[in-house]
Amino acid sequence: MPPPHVTAAISARERSLQSNDSSAYGLIEDRTSVAYYSFGAFPRIETKHLVLRDIRDSDAEALFRMCSDRQWMAFWGLPIHQAIDDTHEMIRQIRRQYVRRQALRWAITRKGSDEAIGSIGFNRFLPQHHRAEITGELTRAESRKGYATEAGRAVVRFGFEKLGLHTIEANIDPQNAASIAVVVGLGFRREGYLRQNYFLEGKFYDTVIFSLLNAQSPFAAVASCA
Repeated sequence: MPPPHVTAAISARERSLQSNDSSAYGLIEDRTSVAYYSFGAFPRIETKHLVLRDIRDSDAEALFRMCSDRQWMAFWGLPIHQAIDDTHEMIRQIRRQYVRRQALRWAITRKGSDEAIGSIGFNRFLPQHHRAEITGELTRAESRKGYATEAGRAVVRFGFEKLGLHTIEANIDPQNAASIAVVVGLGFRREGYLRQNYFLEGKFYDTVIFSLLNAQSPFAAVASCA
């Protein structure tokens, strides 16, 4: 694996609850989940430098460049995309899960440019526990600019204020120092360490678990949601 600084920004790890038809794309097709949040149009979030919007077919090329970069996405915890068809399928699954209200994921864009530079959102909801898992990633070119923290702060606030979550969880490869720094900076606390709990492409990996409670969230008004 590359050194810890070669990483996607918030590369929180997906869990082994994924079904066979979705494990290649980073989404959890839990057909038994009960939708527990609702709103009208897809929620658009604006921060100082970013716009978080819905992920579209036109984002496939930009997202494929990121998702096919094996070195950069070393801590993604998911199979690297081999063809742009993989990325198109990922986008279709994102839409299906949004329609079912089982997941919520935004494209990250810079203000003044509609090009996707990453994605972020909640990929695993546990409605009975008022809990969700946050995951995200940025392109290599847009890393180390504070965008991961800025997007993460806005999404965390949305989860607490708009979705009524009690806890937000992040599951991260312990070698992924950059992602750990981001979530710690957002106020997350380390909750535990699971040894060799995650299997991918013939190898077991450890996972470090972080979480943030609603009552502990330090965020004031940092974004506008529409």
